[in-house]
Amino acid sequence: MLQPEIEENEPIQKYSTCRRVCALIVLWLYCCMSYCDRYSIAGVLSEVKEVFDLDHTNSAWLTTIFLISYMSFAPVIGYLGDRFDRKWLLIIGLVCQITTNLAGSTATTFSGLLLSRFFLGVSECVFNVIAVPFVSDLFGPKTRTYAIQALSTATPIGGGLGYVIGSEASSTFGGWHWALRVTTPVTGFIAVLMMFILPFQLKRGAMEPNMIVAKEEYLSDLKYFLKVKTYVYTVTGSACTNAMIGIATLWLPDLFSQVAVLGRELKPCAHPPCEFEEINLKFGVLTVVAGLLGGLLGIFLSRVGRKMGNKLIEPELCGYGNLISTISIATMLLFMMGHQKLSWVMAFLALTGSSINWGLSCEIVMSVIPPRKRSTGKAVFNIISHALGDAPSPLIVGAVADMIRKYRVGERDTYLAEFRSMQSAFVLFAPLFTVSSAILYFAAARSLIADQKALEQKKECQSTTLF
Repeated sequence: MLQPEIEENEPIQKYSTCRRVCALIVLWLYCCMSYCDRYSIAGVLSEVKEVFDLDHTNSAWLTTIFLISYMSFAPVIGYLGDRFDRKWLLIIGLVCQITTNLAGSTATTFSGLLLSRFFLGVSECVFNVIAVPFVSDLFGPKTRTYAIQALSTATPIGGGLGYVIGSEASSTFGGWHWALRVTTPVTGFIAVLMMFILPFQLKRGAMEPNMIVAKEEYLSDLKYFLKVKTYVYTVTGSACTNAMIGIATLWLPDLFSQVAVLGRELKPCAHPPCEFEEINLKFGVLTVVAGLLGGLLGIFLSRVGRKMGNKLIEPELCGYGNLISTISIATMLLFMMGHQKLSWVMAFLALTGSSINWGLSCEIVMSVIPPRKRSTGKAVFNIISHALGDAPSPLIVGAVADMIRKYRVGERDTYLAEFRSMQSAFVLFAPLFTVSSAILYFAAARSLIADQKALEQKKECQSTTLF
């Protein structure tokens, strides 16, 4: 089943537009359910904290352990993705996702729940490392941007659905563990669709035959990536964006719930299931709409910019999106206590600005890396952007919030102390992350043309060698 592919001297494959679009739709569904399963635990975080008696630091480990496994396995999956049939790798990853979700729903200890999150990180890593290069080989350079952007819209939609489904499942069936169970039938159906729709043995560089070059050693690939300035700037810029999104997706629903309790709109969560589903529903819908709007804005504005002759439109949009996010997140934190409606609007704008980056970042990276190195390049992209981004950021912010709370003598165990400590930690880190991301994306814009020309020259040299 999984045997190394030998692609040299084989004819380039061509698939009908219908087959390629259907494959993209199936991958979109896979991505959507992957992120839904990832964020469903955040929709019941208040209950999980009560059941397992967790503080902010321990709660953050639910995200951090997920990303540790994600980063640990990314190099291996990238290596396999550049050498084996990617369809089977994707199917194996989806089966792993179903299994670990069901196992996690039966956990009776916090360590058992953490172990299930660890293996869920492996399954999502399979998709994120392999899917974008797979799509790049299905669509040509002219349509690839829109295909990747369309795929990226599944990320916020799936994440938002995770909040909604997780919270509603817990409320309906009477326990947080149902948040991890309800999606498994849908995920299993997607696995069946993948068997019949995704093409087997899709050739790497199928849309760019002149760029199919011999395989190189893994270490030489890493050295190559470090020499591409645009790649380095985009990866680190994405890491900063991920850092902000990481703390926002984990802690913002909790913050809004605390504000509602302090305003006597909700009762404190003393015994699960907690009555916070309205907050989680709002945040889930907000995440879906903001992510979809950000993704569509990225597609539309990049297309308009290209028509106007702006070859730097992708990194510039990422930079401006982060500046919008910076202003919005700062305003939200400043007026959160007394102006909740304004805070919700600012949270929406912050997530919209950050969502512009997802598909555009992938397109920037794919445009400066040869086809044979794309799975490895995407794997390294994922490792660094998560290792420096949303892997440590929730843990750091949670630890700082707990530290601040210890010094609020007299109100250490109150909702006000919990809110103020997390608000202070947010103020310290969130604007810093988004401003840094904007600077790095603008730096990527300065080097993009030169790196693309260097890749084109390599393509011409390879074409001359072939003929």
